Amino acid sequence: MERKQLSVCLVVKNEEKYLLRCLESIAGIADEIVVVDTGSTDRTIEIARQYSDKVYSIKWRDNFGMARNYALGKATCEWILFLDGDEELTPESIGRILANLLNNDYEGFLVKVLNYYESGKQVKIAPDVVFRIFRNKKEYRYSGAVYEQICDNILAVNPCAKIAVTEDICIIHYGYFPDEAVAKSTIERNTKLLLKAVKRNPHSLPDRFHLGIEFFRDKQLDKALAEFLFVADRADPQAFYVPKLFRYITKCHYLLGNAEDALWFIDDVWSKLYPDHGDLFFLKGQISLETGRYLDAYESFQHCLEAPPQPAYYANLYCHHKDQVFIRLGEISEYYCDKEKALEYYIRALQDNPRAAAALTGIIKILNPRENSDYTMEALNTVFDLSDPGIQLDLANLFFAERAYNLAIDCVSYAAGKVSLPPEAHLIKGLSLIRSRQSEDAIQELSLIPANCSAYGSAQENLFLYFWVKGEEEKSGLHLKNLKNSGQNPRLTEALDILQEGLYATPDDLTNSSGINQEMIEILGILIEMKNRAGFEQAWNCFEGLFVPQSTQVLVDLFYKYNIYDLALIQYLRLLGQNQATPETLYRLGEIYQNLGSPADAEHYLQKAIEKGYNNPRVHWGLARLYQQMAIKTLEEGLYNYPAGGEIAELLKNLKDNLIEV
Repeated sequence: MERKQLSVCLVVKNEEKYLLRCLESIAGIADEIVVVDTGSTDRTIEIARQYSDKVYSIKWRDNFGMARNYALGKATCEWILFLDGDEELTPESIGRILANLLNNDYEGFLVKVLNYYESGKQVKIAPDVVFRIFRNKKEYRYSGAVYEQICDNILAVNPCAKIAVTEDICIIHYGYFPDEAVAKSTIERNTKLLLKAVKRNPHSLPDRFHLGIEFFRDKQLDKALAEFLFVADRADPQAFYVPKLFRYITKCHYLLGNAEDALWFIDDVWSKLYPDHGDLFFLKGQISLETGRYLDAYESFQHCLEAPPQPAYYANLYCHHKDQVFIRLGEISEYYCDKEKALEYYIRALQDNPRAAAALTGIIKILNPRENSDYTMEALNTVFDLSDPGIQLDLANLFFAERAYNLAIDCVSYAAGKVSLPPEAHLIKGLSLIRSRQSEDAIQELSLIPANCSAYGSAQENLFLYFWVKGEEEKSGLHLKNLKNSGQNPRLTEALDILQEGLYATPDDLTNSSGINQEMIEILGILIEMKNRAGFEQAWNCFEGLFVPQSTQVLVDLFYKYNIYDLALIQYLRLLGQNQATPETLYRLGEIYQNLGSPADAEHYLQKAIEKGYNNPRVHWGLARLYQQMAIKTLEEGLYNYPAGGEIAELLKNLKDNLIEV
């Protein structure tokens, strides 16, 4: 009888979430399916038996290699495909596997795996290669209690064995979505097993490498780096795990605060062995950006975009997310005051990933919707389908953050005509209405937010402040009581209690001292936006003692943030008189004088900022804009005195046609 071709083997435990999908993906290719269960307490065994009569339960002995070898002992076909229960084979791979199995030249194949994982609120994909297809021979067995491997063992018993990398066979892996408790338990188990393995064989590079990974996952970065460097000193530079090893070493250096070591490693080691590795360029760009090397960062991210197609064993985590590369190029362009280029990069990021929130945020900031509402909507309409209520709600949040309250109100109102609004949308509209002095509509909108919603606390805070500045103590007290009863944000509740009681608070008066100052700064900002100076001054009298000795800095930061330049100027000059002025302070003084129409003072402080080492392009941009304004004023005076001065008129026109953007 002709021997069957393919046994698919699995070692599983509590895989009911993904197992059905896994088994469905191989049903059309497997001549037999061998499932070894190591102690499931869910429906795993029941699901497995729907697809195979070769389902075995064994006692778990802290050894994955042993469990896999048990499965191999039950397999009868000529070839083995090993899968995990949280993986599936792509439909396109079936024909390609069959074609490869007919090739008698090879003993096994490294195949492509796409690891799906969560990053923030996004699901991302990281490619890699794994050794999963090989001939079924008794002498081919796994070793290793965890991160078990067989490829090296095949080569040890058969040095002439040919192993191929075939990226057209692809496995999808969903297992990087565990909850925090499961992840912590897995790290502890793997670390324990790997420490035992390393104690038995200190020179096992795969075990040392994987131990480093577990230390890294557990944020024991010093230990992780020590393991990675041990492996790097001894590994074959062409080993398929080395690109991943180099990425881990770079990240360890950087996360330990050693940016210079990270950049040295990239330039002197990584780039010399893998000069086209996309993650090399991304990490060099990111580290350069975060350490103020903007030109190096720009160059690295450009190289990242230009990198050639990457082999799966490079296991890139970053470079194939082009939207993130474009966002960083946009941020660098903004740093150099090139808003047009920044917009171009942010738009390209959104084209690559329509949900790239940072790119949309960058676009909104550049468009300046608070000052240019009509132009902003016209520009956005060329990029987005503004008939989509979801996009309108996203824009409402961004407009609110930019204090473009009328646009935020319009967006939420449009969405309300299309869909049922979430509480957060009512909050954005209500807060925008309060700040636009549409108080009755604001009260109605904020009253729609239920007490069991996270937006409720902010709604009650703003309603409290609205009635508190009006002196309506009964109503403000009611909203303070609502906030207390909700149990949300005790720091905010205590800050509002201080206002309601009219206390001059000191640190000794506080129950919730940690983080309460930030709540108070937020309250002061709300009062500024309500344009109630008396209310602001009353609140400041209550809170000032909690900010000593930084009270002047807190005030000046608030006034500067909300463009209250006359009051900001007073506080900045006070800092100057107290010898507390930083180069940033000098720059801001120059900017304020420029906005207040005092070019000579503006020039003085901008030049001072440069002398004190403020080498941000913004200050040079500000000076150029200032000199342009001064030139326009001088030419206008000249043209007034000499109306026939054609050259003056032409030069004036050229300057006005090419104004430097604010």
